[in-house]
Amino acid sequence: MSVLHKKSARLRDEERARLIWLLSTDKAVTSALLGKLTLAERYDEGTLADDLAEVEMLVSHLPPPDLADALEALPYDARTALWCLVPDDKRGEVLLEASENVWGDLIDKMSDPELLQAMQPLDIDEQVYLLQHLPPT
Repeated sequence: MSVLHKKSARLRDEERARLIWLLSTDKAVTSALLGKLTLAERYDEGTLADDLAEVEMLVSHLPPPDLADALEALPYDARTALWCLVPDDKRGEVLLEASENVWGDLIDKMSDPELLQAMQPLDIDEQVYLLQHLPPT
């Protein structure tokens, strides 16, 4: 394994851990992403804006397997907030990588057209796998 690959894997681990930490320990970040920010959670809006920007940057950097791991590690509200940030072009792959335990939470937040769009970039065998294993809606 090359030094670059080891560094890359370590960096991904650190980014995934940071994402999980931000979403699970800072309720204001999760609330803001869900549009449920209370007056009490509006602490330092500059800090909150920085934290939100960091979460968005981490989501854009992490590959689908790492996003799936993060989704599985988070409680329901934080998982929902993170799923809202996952780009459409990554959602199908993230669903493939995630365990069946979280699929229900994730697809509950998607309309049928959104689910079809998420599956579109996948290979046909991956689409069939998801369709066979997704919970009925």
